[in-house]
Amino acid sequence: MKNSPTVEKLIESFTLLPGVGKKTAERYTFFLINQKNKNKILYLSKHLKELVNNIKSCNICGYITEKNICNFCSDSQRDHSTIMIVADNRDVYCFEKINHYHGLYHILGGLIDFSRCIKPENLNFNSLKDRLKTIKEIIIATNSTLEGEITATYSKKFLKKYLKDEKIKITKLAYGIPIGLDFNYLDEKTLCNAINNRNNFKGENE
Repeated sequence: MKNSPTVEKLIESFTLLPGVGKKTAERYTFFLINQKNKNKILYLSKHLKELVNNIKSCNICGYITEKNICNFCSDSQRDHSTIMIVADNRDVYCFEKINHYHGLYHILGGLIDFSRCIKPENLNFNSLKDRLKTIKEIIIATNSTLEGEITATYSKKFLKKYLKDEKIKITKLAYGIPIGLDFNYLDEKTLCNAINNRNNFKGENE
């Protein structure tokens, strides 16, 4: 027996979400179908449309925003002399939740992963060059996966190539973050310690 094309398409759409398999997608779909109050479905639909129509990337750092410049880059109260390089928007969300870091961010849009054909040129490195003039410290904050370490090493080499002021510090989050874990799974204390105890990350021969 086949479902209606509309139902099948919605099930297929849910499987696009990370961690959602066919059975979970079916459960979500029939949960919505069985809602007597269709306003819940319309509410969800409304905000999905707003996400598509209103959200874009900041012209400076690449973070999500509804304006040309995000709330971090336009905030004069933040420390504009420090930039934290992260893989994606969710990493920013994790660091902001602990309310411990008050500098700026630079979102790469992913990690270097040659097995998935994601190369440095596919990520947001080039726009970083324009942000180095007034910076005192750059924190490389990629996770401790193989891809995260490869991206961190490339970030260091990229920065050393374009940094004219040798006094600018290049640091990396302190070890202690479990290998392979996403920042989203770390508690507040672990993240705070990683920031507080960050290490010099200038190069192997320095």
